[in-house]
Amino acid sequence: MAKCKNLRTGFVLEGDGMTDRERLIDLMIEAKRTDPETGSFTDYLADYLLEHGVIVLPCKVGDTFNINSAPYNSNLSLVKALDVDTGKPVCGFYSLKDKGYFIHNFSDPYSEIQINPYTVCRNSGIKDKNGKFVFENDLLKLTHSLKSTVYGYLVWDEFYRSWKIRRRTDITAYINIDEFIIESIGNIVLSDDDLSVILEQEKEEDSQGTFIDNSYCPSKFKK
Repeated sequence: MAKCKNLRTGFVLEGDGMTDRERLIDLMIEAKRTDPETGSFTDYLADYLLEHGVIVLPCKVGDTFNINSAPYNSNLSLVKALDVDTGKPVCGFYSLKDKGYFIHNFSDPYSEIQINPYTVCRNSGIKDKNGKFVFENDLLKLTHSLKSTVYGYLVWDEFYRSWKIRRRTDITAYINIDEFIIESIGNIVLSDDDLSVILEQEKEEDSQGTFIDNSYCPSKFKK
């Protein structure tokens, strides 16, 4: 069966002649057919679409995309994740198939690397001081003319619908990106060494009493 590449989503799909709209309609019909009717269908539909590879790129409230006004930058659909076989980070376009989750190298749409879906980090579209794209959970070196250099990592803030910087894993306080010069130097989900930079920063701040202890806050990164 022929393969085709969707430049808007970055997916590489098994070509059967169907358009994205037709695929989406089929998924919605199947979701309705399999609805267990134990709760809100809207919630079930959202979960069903996500489980079947439909992803939505983050955007701010009020943002619009006019496909006729400017060419779509497919780089915004790039993700990073860990290779299941090697345990090393890989970058490419995300896709979901019956046999698992994969990344397809942007230079070769027919390449296929199986990845751990729990390590997927989206491209934020933001570039650091070196012109490099910053991805979700990237470890950032934060420089300010009036403050000492500190470290943080990039997260998506659902409330404000924008990207923010978090400096600790045990609280949800954010720093605005435009307050610092940022440099991406790693990723705390893709590397334990990079995560340790944040954890060591937390220990140092706690020992100096410079941060309120909110250890009761849940965190997927806490060890």
